[in-house]
Amino acid sequence: MPSEAGQLDWVLATLAHQRQGYFVDLGAWDGLESSNTLELERDYGWTGLCIEPLRYQALTRYRRCHCVQAWCSNGEHAFDVIEEGQCSRLVSPAGGNQIRTRTLTSVLLEVGAPPTIDYFSLDVEGAELQVLQGISFELYRFRAITMEVDKPTAPAAIDYLISKGYAPVHEFRMGDYLLDLGFVPARR
Repeated sequence: MPSEAGQLDWVLATLAHQRQGYFVDLGAWDGLESSNTLELERDYGWTGLCIEPLRYQALTRYRRCHCVQAWCSNGEHAFDVIEEGQCSRLVSPAGGNQIRTRTLTSVLLEVGAPPTIDYFSLDVEGAELQVLQGISFELYRFRAITMEVDKPTAPAAIDYLISKGYAPVHEFRMGDYLLDLGFVPARR
């Protein structure tokens, strides 16, 4: 199924319809529904990494790329999970169903991801800033990024990406509460 708001078309245009690229899809869900990377893998010969904490079994059934079951954040922390389908999220631990987070950098190192990643799709229901803080931008660079973010938490995540050398260049239509933004490396 195609991306929700035209992210795939933007990525293809931004990367000149590149074939044989490498993607990271964090918050991949089942790998089909509203996927920003499925067509890249299926139709353009891309490979990459899908990361999903909840729908991992479905993800591995539908996708050929490397799949990892993980919650990513800015370090190794214990959190409780509030499961609400695609809107599941982490909250401060209260002794319930606790999970441990890890950084995206640790996952990228584990799977041997290349230092230049053509496309990074980030859709993690309110944890965008924490995920971004868990990336070593000295080790990894991204040619194109899309990030779905709640409007109240958007400024901090946007400012963080800008501080790491990325410029917001596109806004996708996502309704009143969500923003989905496209970023590329800023010109120096």
